[in-house]
Amino acid sequence: VVAHLPVHVATVNRLPDHLVLQKISVKPAALRVLLDSWIKPAGLRLETEPVDLQNITSSVTMTLKVNAVPGASFPDGKSARVQVAVRVKPKEPTP
Repeated sequence: VVAHLPVHVATVNRLPDHLVLQKISVKPAALRVLLDSWIKPAGLRLETEPVDLQNITSSVTMTLKVNAVPGASFPDGKSARVQVAVRVKPKEPTP
């Protein structure tokens, strides 16, 4: 069964205290997968390998591997990769 599943960017830790997260975006936002017939695609999502936020010092774009879901595989048999953009800005000083 072919399905398009949304990709979720996994994160660990927190940004350094002087930064604020504006947005995390992923391209493509969904990937085509082949599901075993017993799996219902509703509610399923793919997740990237985790982004360690404490290592982010400025806005950055990176390529991350997408982890497979049990019972799902990517059409080419390999693991998929996505572009992840992490946008941050300096925290406003509190008066």
